[in-house]
Amino acid sequence: MLYRTGYEALASFEPISHLCDVGFVVIARKDLPVNSMQELIAMAKQGRPLSASSGSSMISLITEQFKKVVEVPGIVNAQYKGTGAQMQAVVAGEVDFSFDSFTSVEMIRAGKVKALAVLLPQRAPAFVQVPTLRELGVMGMDFSSWSGLLAPRGTPQEIVGYLAQQMDRIMQMPDVLARLAGYNYLPRRSTPQEFGRLIAADHERWKRVVKETGITLG
Repeated sequence: MLYRTGYEALASFEPISHLCDVGFVVIARKDLPVNSMQELIAMAKQGRPLSASSGSSMISLITEQFKKVVEVPGIVNAQYKGTGAQMQAVVAGEVDFSFDSFTSVEMIRAGKVKALAVLLPQRAPAFVQVPTLRELGVMGMDFSSWSGLLAPRGTPQEIVGYLAQQMDRIMQMPDVLARLAGYNYLPRRSTPQEFGRLIAADHERWKRVVKETGITLG
């Protein structure tokens, strides 16, 4: 939706399998005087200057969507070069909060940042004490980043089917699930058809978010 590429997202590939999701969590600098997402939103609505770091186009879109959903346009969307810099900006207190991936769990456990909410329909195993934005009544903010396996368009269906069967077998192996859990990735399994529907649905959703937020590159 934002970049010119040499392929078409829906037309250039044969979906094989949805493998895993990486969720997002709202983190805040440890000395920000809030202890919940409700308090952060209330602070923003009261006109307190707040800033959020973004280290990728996806995080920028999520941040802009949040500003729109909770009606706090004054939050500054501070751009950083990469998600590592985005996280460090919160740790260092350069910004007030951010929408970070679940890979930030160690920083949260170490007390370097606060976890306020997760952006999934249900609570995540890595953050069982942290409510979802949906629980708090903030709708339209269920976001995650997925990984999957695709082949070039035109790959014979018997090959697509064989690879899908093998990936389904692999995604049930205890050592694979344990490794994914160690990275706080959420394992998924799907047929090629189910994965294709996910890609199509995400395509429409991000197109709508880009249009509604008005975000552009550069």
